Amino acid sequence: MVRILTDKSSPPAHQRAISFALSSFVSAEAQPVAFTILSSILFAAFEERDLSHESETNESYSPMESIGILSTFLATAPPSSNKALATVLLTPIIERLYSLLYYLDTRAISDPTEIALCKGLVHSWMKVTADQDVCDRLWSIVQGNGGEWVLSGRDELRLEWRKEIQQPTLTLGDLSNLEVDAMNLNPLNLRPDPVHLITLVQSVNRKDVASSFFIRILSAEFESFDGPDDPTQ
Repeated sequence: MVRILTDKSSPPAHQRAISFALSSFVSAEAQPVAFTILSSILFAAFEERDLSHESETNESYSPMESIGILSTFLATAPPSSNKALATVLLTPIIERLYSLLYYLDTRAISDPTEIALCKGLVHSWMKVTADQDVCDRLWSIVQGNGGEWVLSGRDELRLEWRKEIQQPTLTLGDLSNLEVDAMNLNPLNLRPDPVHLITLVQSVNRKDVASSFFIRILSAEFESFDGPDDPTQ
């Protein structure tokens, strides 16, 4: 069923029919087993690969194929009478979805279509999800729970997610060039990139979310005065 959503030659009527059928599975309360199975298919690319069991892993969709499926699903599914479909479907992976958007946004060779699809999913989730839930997930991103995306593989490069963010080690030369490299909006290579994240929050034009998030940042800043001295915070 899911494969039809990836086939560009599939008639729109068929895609709407599949989305209608799958939308009934998205409600974890109504169909917990079905939702778990659907999630394992759609979100497999958003899990960290276990190399020790790589040979046992079934073939799954790539990250960008999953993005395409999710976009088609949300665009063709009927409106939900309860919680918004985008909220239920994307909340489990929203931190990783944001980090994928950041990866695509910061690569010069990224496909603009893929960026638009990924950004559209993040925007859709932020617009329909409750403000406190959005704020909590944004703060989770600030705490580094979005991980990072990297290209890996021996015979064939593939895009993969990993939980641990590899922070670069700054040298004295890097620090001395901070003022010279004035065009770099993230000279310390912080994760998440503060400018990128705040720009995203502003782009959805939700003042309730922006206010709650700003208060959360200020509260954490005051609390950090008694914490360890970490210059990257």
